Amino acid sequence: KTVSSFWIQEEDQWKLAEFSSIKESKQEEKQAKKKKIYFDFENPYFFSVSGGYVRGLTYPFNGFNLDFGLYYNFIGLNVFVEKERLIVETQDFSVDESFFLCGAAPQLQLPMIVGDFLIDITLQGRLGICFPEDLAESSISLLNFGFGTGVNLGYYTRDYISPYLTIRYNYTVFTLEDFFSNKKEKVGNHSFSIG
Repeated sequence: KTVSSFWIQEEDQWKLAEFSSIKESKQEEKQAKKKKIYFDFENPYFFSVSGGYVRGLTYPFNGFNLDFGLYYNFIGLNVFVEKERLIVETQDFSVDESFFLCGAAPQLQLPMIVGDFLIDITLQGRLGICFPEDLAESSISLLNFGFGTGVNLGYYTRDYISPYLTIRYNYTVFTLEDFFSNKKEKVGNHSFSIG
């Protein structure tokens, strides 16, 4: 433990001017240990903003997403906006619609700090509202539900802001005509976001 002191000379006598306490040294020691963490289960951030690219898997389409998240330990809540497209062709009906999907996604997460990197595995329940481009002609119910799973990879700067990349798979169930209809369409997509 290092203890420092500063002395001054007054009238041919040395007097102690400053003396660092052991408590300060212990705080410095804790901060040094914190910087050397190799592995820990911790989410050091409570808020995130990200945006990126959505690629349809069930039906090929290109879209985008914007995501706001609040986190506390192993739980979180995301609010999202996505631009998507639904294409369905059966003998009874045909749907080809673009729409905005807005909703909330409570999530469970397993955040891990590994050296200078943050790895966060997530599982979400998703509930959303569709906003079709042509609401009057739309055959998609406004409500939808689904789940998402993914991983956030970030560089842990130990500051308030750190860059990260999100890779997520979303599975959404859309009902056609109205929410209680038996005509349901299941859609999967990948999203890639940077925040």
